[in-house]
Amino acid sequence: MKRLVSVLWLASIWVVLWGQLDARSLTGGLLLATLLVVGVPSREPIAVDAFRPLAVLRFLIYYSGLVLKSNAVLAWEIVTPGSRIREGIVAVPLVGASDLVVSLLAHAIGGTPGTLVVDVDRDDPTVLYIHVLHLRSIEQVRQDVLELERRLVAAVGSERSIQAVERRLAEVHGDEAPPDPDREGPS
Repeated sequence: MKRLVSVLWLASIWVVLWGQLDARSLTGGLLLATLLVVGVPSREPIAVDAFRPLAVLRFLIYYSGLVLKSNAVLAWEIVTPGSRIREGIVAVPLVGASDLVVSLLAHAIGGTPGTLVVDVDRDDPTVLYIHVLHLRSIEQVRQDVLELERRLVAAVGSERSIQAVERRLAEVHGDEAPPDPDREGPS
């Protein structure tokens, strides 16, 4: 069952990266995903805490929008004279950082034109170091990655990871955070 989920997930990423859903891209994605899952077995399988199909679909739609927007910005940069590039590397701490989420998030970021994960520090907390081609605000980059992580954790993460990401988002936005189940409340 885990291999089937892996094949379907990889094939869906393939279709999103090609930007079209047709028989050729779907067949190619399924064949490539099957070859990868069967031909490159992992020593330690990455655990899928949950698989929520509607949340996966919402993530893929959101991610497709990010890819389209990034492509438009990059294309505009290419066709207009004068460079407005302000690049940098931003350290982004993650909250719901299972191995699966870190891996998928790093690949999603790398698949978005203008961004690239250059390093991953798996200490607690996990930190992604992301090269950003159009850096306007470090905090905005962190919020954008947190939003992408939130959507990804909602699709394949544990309930504990979902709560951790929601608490972090509430802190960032100044809202009241849901209670942390690991902390004891006032008696």
